[in-house]
Amino acid sequence: MKSLQRKILLLLSGSIIFTTALASIAGLLNATRLIKEDSRKIMNLTCDSKAQEINTWLLSIEQTVNTLYRFSINQLSEDNTKWTDETYMQTYTRRIRAVMENAAISTDCAMSVYLRFNPDLLSSTSGVFLVKQKNGSFADTTITDLSLFSPQDREHVCWYYEPIENGRPTWVSPYENQNIYVEMISYVIPIFRNGMTIGVIGMDIDLNLLKQKTKAITVYETGNAMLVSAEGDIVYAKKYPQGLLAEEFDTNITEIKEQMSSDEPESQIHSYILEGKKRLLAFRSLQNEMTLIIIVPADEINSTTNQLVIQCLLILAAGLTVSLVVSVRLTGNLKKSLINLTQSAEELSKGNYNVAISCESNDEIGMLAKTLSEAAKTVDKSNRRINRLAYTDSLTGLNNRHFFTQFCADHEGLTYRNTGVLFCDINGLKRTNDSHGHEAGDRLIATFADILKNKFPEEICCRLSGDEFIVIAENKDRNIFFQQVEEFHFLNEQNEIPYASVGCCWMPGSPDITRMVKVAEMEMYRNKEALYKAHPDYRR
Repeated sequence: MKSLQRKILLLLSGSIIFTTALASIAGLLNATRLIKEDSRKIMNLTCDSKAQEINTWLLSIEQTVNTLYRFSINQLSEDNTKWTDETYMQTYTRRIRAVMENAAISTDCAMSVYLRFNPDLLSSTSGVFLVKQKNGSFADTTITDLSLFSPQDREHVCWYYEPIENGRPTWVSPYENQNIYVEMISYVIPIFRNGMTIGVIGMDIDLNLLKQKTKAITVYETGNAMLVSAEGDIVYAKKYPQGLLAEEFDTNITEIKEQMSSDEPESQIHSYILEGKKRLLAFRSLQNEMTLIIIVPADEINSTTNQLVIQCLLILAAGLTVSLVVSVRLTGNLKKSLINLTQSAEELSKGNYNVAISCESNDEIGMLAKTLSEAAKTVDKSNRRINRLAYTDSLTGLNNRHFFTQFCADHEGLTYRNTGVLFCDINGLKRTNDSHGHEAGDRLIATFADILKNKFPEEICCRLSGDEFIVIAENKDRNIFFQQVEEFHFLNEQNEIPYASVGCCWMPGSPDITRMVKVAEMEMYRNKEALYKAHPDYRR
């Protein structure tokens, strides 16, 4: 009897040990994989978001210089004989200078702005060079004499010759400008007309601002960021705050450079050994051809996995201790919990982050379930945020063109009932941008968007481009829709020139919403033409 009891107890104990060990290993493997995937997503998301922040900042600089370039081209005479006329070009420069000064003041990060002419056409000191003063204003500063320096003299004149040699707008790599003794980066656009080089127009940015943005990036507890130039030099790193030339790299840093030069996609997480410790890195290319690198010690990412290993060992030890007393009940409860966790882990591995991970127990398995649940919520929250950013216009808060395109694709071929479409195009946006700056243009766009949201709160409102908006009203009674449109017209036409030209249509049934959009768009263009006929000076 005792022998049989011993055999049963040994069999039950062995089964519990085996089942617990097997289930723990399976759960651990799934959890480890999910944690690694989660950490990689966190690193990629952090790298994406920080790179996007820096790119947004760089794009604002590009947009400012692009605006100055277009203005300078529009103001330049078509008569090429005047391009060598000092008197004409001085008058031309004075017109451009006022706009340059206003643009530089409106750009917080601008350190200097300049317009320089080809020394083969005019004097080697011709042009204008405005430098930011301590009070925030911009004042004329002594202009660099291009004839004194070789085109290969990077510290003095790379800002002039590199863009011309490239034949396109250029972000000049970091350099120390010996003319004003500041380390900087520059965005410069060459000016060509009829095959001739007129000069360049550009803006200088203090490199320390970009370093500060990189220094402020943190990941996990000790993860940090590095900035690398297009030539492979370190511009900023925690260990090298003043930067490091590529030829001075040691073996460890060279390995980082090799990782960046691999053919694997940017979304791939790379690993390398630095100072005897494994580290992971993610990198993204920036708008100015630099590279942002995020580095995290692997130990920090693996700490959660190590905790799970300890928890699984505790579960196994607890099973051994109580197996002789509550073996049957423990086996049943444990099996149920592990099946639930395994099913949840499989759902998570398929990308279903909304799966309910429930465990009634408060033991280590319950902690494991909670950890998996929190990891799933974190990833799901990140995915939702990415989707929201992808489908929302950042300036107005309305849906963007990507949302509208996806909406039309999802509803292609469906029949609509009682549907109205309103197509709007803001009047005078370019005039506002040219006359008052892009900030004023942004305010005009935002004001008009607020009018749309106020009058069509339950409808689908989208910003299609800079000045185009569309409203789609589904299942909307005709009288109600046109009453809303009438109220919208009242607000839109408060001024002599309406905020926007508008076209609309309503149909009781349509096989294609694209057709309705075209109808509304054509009516909008007719209204805009009527506006131009009534106000011919307003056409721009």
